[in-house]
Amino acid sequence: MNDHFKQLYRDATTNRQRREICRAALVNILAWLGWLRAGETFSLRWEDITMTEPRDSPTLGLPAHTGTARLRLSEQTKSDRTQTA
Repeated sequence: MNDHFKQLYRDATTNRQRREICRAALVNILAWLGWLRAGETFSLRWEDITMTEPRDSPTLGLPAHTGTARLRLSEQTKSDRTQTA
């Protein structure tokens, strides 16, 4: 998939096409790396994603030089619908 998106991006002729390709690639990455269900993936909004730069990793108790992308998901958990996150 990554190679496919790279090729589409290279072949794009407008910034609008490039943005759409980047958004599709982002959905692919978030869904796979986060093991998200479709409903979790497509209900995310930009404001539900918080980026932490590697230089700021100590503020979250992370190892030095480790960046993160944190997602605010719904309260429903994956394993048990009767429990909340």
